[in-house]
Formats: sequence, C-alpha cells, structure tokens
Amino acid sequence: MKKYDASQVQVLNSPEAVRKRPGMYLGNIDSLAANTVIYELVANSVDQYLAGFVSKVKLVIIDDVATVEDDGGGLPFNKKSTSDGFSSLAESFFMSLHNTATRDGHAPHVHIKGGGLGLGVVNAVCEHINVGSSINGKRYKQSFGKGKVLSDCIADNSSLQIGTTIELTLDSEIFGETKFDLFDLRKTMFEVAHFYPGLVIEFQSERFYSEQGLLDLAYFYYQGPLERIAKSNPIKFFFDGEINQVQLHVAAIGNASDDSETRLLSWVNGAQTILGGVHEDGLRNAFSMAGWSPSIAIVHAVMHNPKYAGPTKDALAGAEISEAIIQLLEEPLSKIKVPSF
Repeated sequence: MKKYDASQVQVLNSPEAVRKRPGMYLGNIDSLAANTVIYELVANSVDQYLAGFVSKVKLVIIDDVATVEDDGGGLPFNKKSTSDGFSSLAESFFMSLHNTATRDGHAPHVHIKGGGLGLGVVNAVCEHINVGSSINGKRYKQSFGKGKVLSDCIADNSSLQIGTTIELTLDSEIFGETKFDLFDLRKTMFEVAHFYPGLVIEFQSERFYSEQGLLDLAYFYYQGPLERIAKSNPIKFFFDGEINQVQLHVAAIGNASDDSETRLLSWVNGAQTILGGVHEDGLRNAFSMAGWSPSIAIVHAVMHNPKYAGPTKDALAGAEISEAIIQLLEEPLSKIKVPSF
C-alpha cells in the first residue's frame, strides 16, 4: 500500500474547487441550478435596494444569454482589494469564495431560493461574464469566466449610464445543454417584487411592482368560497414593523372554515422556509390569541443574522423571534373584527 500523508493532499483554489465539484455548490446540475446563478445576481441588487441605492432590477433571457441590470450605486471597481493579486475589490468578489454571510459583511443580506453562493461561484460556472458598472461618473468594464479574469478592467467617463449590468452565459462543460427555467424565474421574480414593496422588477416584457407587498401576494394565493367573496370583501390584515433588527412583514386574508386550517407561507431574507420555524410559530400563536384563523397567512422576516434549524435553511430557529412576533402583532391584531358565517 502507498503511504498517504499531507504531501499528497491537493489544495484547490476557489474556482478549481467549484468547477471540480459543482454539485456541492449548486445541487443537481439542472435548470433550477442554472436559475440559482441568476438569483445570486438579483439578490445582490435587492441588497442594494434595502440599502436605498436601487429602485429597479431588470432580467432578460435571450437564447443562452442572461442579463441582470439595476440602477444602483455600482460594484466597487474603484476600491482597492484587501487581497493580493486583485486589481479591485470588485474583481476579488468574482475571484474568491467567502465563508461568511456576505463577502463584504453587509447586512441584511437577501437570498433567493436558498442562494448565498457569492460571485466567485457564479464566475466559476459561467463561460463568460461581462460586467459594466457606473461609479462616480465613470463606467468600469471587465470580463470573467470559468473562474478566471478574462480581461483587465477599463474605465471611461460616462454620465449616460447608471447602475450595473451583468451579462452571462453558462459554461457548457458544467451545464451541458441545460437551459434556464423561465417559468420558475417568472414566478420567483413576481414573488420578490411583493417581498420588497416599491421595488420594480422587470422580467422579459413584464413589469412587477407592488405597493401593498405581501397583502397583494395574499390576495393572489387566496382561494375563498365564491359565495362569500360575492357578498363582501374578505377580512384582511397587513403589518410592517421592526424589532431588534428584525423587519417583519405579515399579511393575512379570509377566514378558514371549521374543517380547514390556515395555509401559512413563510420566507426569511427572500428565501422560502418550507419547513416553517419560529416565525410561523409566533404567527400562529398571535392569530390564536386574536381568535382568528385566516385562510391564507404570509410572513417574511428580514434579519441581519438569521439562525436556522439545519444546514438546508428550511426552518428558522431562535425562540426570541416567536416572542417578538407575538409582541409586535398583539395590538394591531386586537383591532381585527372576525366575522362569523
């Protein structure tokens, strides 16, 4: 037998690690994995929306080319990297992985459909990424792909363009003939527009925008008895508040019948928590205290440091969140008058 020791351990840099085992980062290499690459870019734009820098995100898919565009403050091509060998902080984002919630430590940070990969993973699984970003009157342009820097960063004076545009094609060596799932993309962009009221999201030829946020989404999911809807508008509730660095958005509509339960949907920082967790527990308890069982209830928590019950992030943990939700909702829910049928 050959002796195995530390000298035989091969240490891979970030792009090599991703390209050698992409499934560890993306799961099954299918259309949903392809969509995850786009969700990472959209999530970065939504982060800037939460920080007050972005009002619109545009996503266009033409054949195999995806383009994500926003009107924000741009990527930090004008800042020096804290790591050796990179021409800018923005370049380091595309050329390295991070083991923290975000590469630069900003919070809260949005994830879409799980996500949280970082631009380094996006670069590793794409054949080409062409980036254009405007900062302080200059337009910076640079290309990446297959985990590498494909061109030097150039800058020119441009007052005509704002925000950031990222155009990408997936690497066929990893994805083969896999295509983007346009149905899933459309559904997700529709939901994201309702998670963040006031944010405009354009997808292909459509434009998604919501002033009432989750309440509009609750109407969309609501399936009340037609005869009741005809007699009067269904009972509805909306709450938007914050406690202990947790932004809480809640919407509910209708009245569950005796033989049914409330259909409850939940998200944390834009990612659906399909197994629920403490935010759903708190919401159920708050409704119970108010004596109301709505037909549909939706909760979205935006947190700086969410804690989950498992590595898949399908359930939120932390008993204090449940108590905070009850505290926040007790007074506004006390004003709800639940009709009897």
